[in-house]
Amino acid sequence: ALHRTEDGRLWAGTNQGLFVRESGVYIWEKVPDLKDLPVYSITEIDGTLYIGSGGGLFAGSAGSTSFKLIGRKPEIS
Repeated sequence: ALHRTEDGRLWAGTNQGLFVRESGVYIWEKVPDLKDLPVYSITEIDGTLYIGSGGGLFAGSAGSTSFKLIGRKPEIS
């Protein structure tokens, strides 16, 4: 998954986590809050990034690299 925020950051979700690249910089930085979780989707609503991952749904400010788990798929028993 790829997403560019209004501030020019480029976000890449991979099977090894979430990475971000600042506008004009060609170095990708790994976002530590998602560890090595596979990332399936990235969307932005009103300045908040929502990250769909193998560990659940994470949210954080598009101007930050800090994310919190806000939802998890229920366990099937």
